[in-house]
Amino acid sequence: MKQEESLQKGSFLAKLHKR
Repeated sequence: MKQEESLQKGSFLAKLHKR
């Protein structure tokens, strides 16, 4: 897993959680 991918996934999960 690349760092960029990890960052994108983290931001995506954060958006889902924040909503």
